[in-house]
Amino acid sequence: MDKYITSFENCSIWQLSKAGLLSLSKFVVNENYKHHKILTDNTQKKREEVMAVYREEIQYFSKSNIFVAKNRQNEIIGTIRIMEWNRNDELPITKIFGIKELDDISPANSNAHIWHVGRFAVRSDLGNHGIQLFRILMMYAIMPIMQYEKGIMFAECDSKLFRIVNQLGFRAIALNEGIQYLGSDTIPMYSTRDGMLEFLERNMNLLLDKKENVKDNLPHLISTFMNRLRA
Repeated sequence: MDKYITSFENCSIWQLSKAGLLSLSKFVVNENYKHHKILTDNTQKKREEVMAVYREEIQYFSKSNIFVAKNRQNEIIGTIRIMEWNRNDELPITKIFGIKELDDISPANSNAHIWHVGRFAVRSDLGNHGIQLFRILMMYAIMPIMQYEKGIMFAECDSKLFRIVNQLGFRAIALNEGIQYLGSDTIPMYSTRDGMLEFLERNMNLLLDKKENVKDNLPHLISTFMNRLRA
């Protein structure tokens, strides 16, 4: 059973159970096609992509946390998955792009805690609410990473999302020009704790009703959030 976390005006946030992984996989693949206006009658290809995503999420499930947003009809409208790398498992960024030496890519002294963020998708018909949902889900992804001064996040995102991420105060650095993956131009990227700080400061009010200066009280705010998550 999915674990309820909190509610917002137009959605609720849940931590996904293993039973929900197939629904997650279908949502991610379908929304990628919708966002990029790719029409296809090749149902076999989409089915294969769904099952590829599903198998990967089964593999990672015990080591990751998947957050989903649901509407009042209990439908998934947004997803994101975070996972701290154990330095043994092959991450998607290696499998898809062949990028192997993540420690070497990381800026000096920022590679003590390497995280992977994936399966980010928001339903394409949400309009402006989709941007707010993007911010909420991304905050759920980065807050665990922000616990560590040397935290760093690797991810793959489509080229449009990469531009949006940077416009919203997230200093994301592309590792190469990207490839076609799940119906879109997908770019491998990373961001350090310092690179995520401005985004966190702008959006902390979405998660916690706090008035104090975020930078001066960051450890306390992160601790408060993580305790709520574990409750």
